[in-house]
Amino acid sequence: MTGKVNYRHVYQNFSEIEVELSGKTKVRTCPAALGPGFAAGTTDGPGMFGFQQGDTEVRTLVSFLKMFTGYSRLSLNDI
Repeated sequence: MTGKVNYRHVYQNFSEIEVELSGKTKVRTCPAALGPGFAAGTTDGPGMFGFQQGDTEVRTLVSFLKMFTGYSRLSLNDI
């Protein structure tokens, strides 16, 4: 290989970008959320404590967090 190497890097906040849908309606993006897929990890590495791949039920950790925080609508999808 010969020649120069060039690059560009930008930090972009994607949490409040205005997007036009079908040329008619303008909407805004929202902040990202981390769901159970993020917490469970991948086949090449472990996930966070208390989460496993294939979890489909609310487990003890979520029940504890509901009790501790008083947030009754908390589900596995919220973690």
